Amino acid sequence: MEQLNLSLFHTINANPNLHGIGLWLALFAAKYLIFVAEFGLIGLWIWGDTKTRKTVVFAFLCSALGLFIDWLIGTVYFHPRPFELGIGHTFIYHAADSSFPSDHTTSLASLSFMFLWRDSSRSFVGLLLLLITLWVGWARIYIGVHYPFDILGSLFVSFIATIIISYLTPWISRYLIPFPEYIHHQFFNSTRKMASKFGFRK
Repeated sequence: MEQLNLSLFHTINANPNLHGIGLWLALFAAKYLIFVAEFGLIGLWIWGDTKTRKTVVFAFLCSALGLFIDWLIGTVYFHPRPFELGIGHTFIYHAADSSFPSDHTTSLASLSFMFLWRDSSRSFVGLLLLLITLWVGWARIYIGVHYPFDILGSLFVSFIATIIISYLTPWISRYLIPFPEYIHHQFFNSTRKMASKFGFRK
């Protein structure tokens, strides 16, 4: 299995002459695309309907659980990153922590899976997040900080996190969802009323 992992890594990992727009796109996907996705979901929470807002909260809870599972795995199993073993080509600085699984991929995949599970009316959001997940996962192999199996492991962790959050749905809906809903109604409704007084909204 390790040989297959290494073989796939060498197939995907960029050559040492990578530069220009190709390098920029890879670095953007590997480092910053996750923030674009998360801020986009925050926007959905601000301006979306009630069902969408609740799905966003569930998605972030799922992402947090996925990252917690990643942390637990990292405490009991350490897998060195490619650059620690002199494997492939690395185009970005990264701490020498365990490569398995990929936190970036886990976070994004958890967001995607939760949207696909909870809100069929917003399935395009889940599919878009899934495409972003795959792009980010590929990019992190491409620039040399993860192996392919790290990404596959993250997808599995995200699936487990989604199942757990799904099982906890009644408890979350009763005890956790009301708090962000209260914040939304109090703060953003007040903001809209204030904006309307100044003529920004009819």
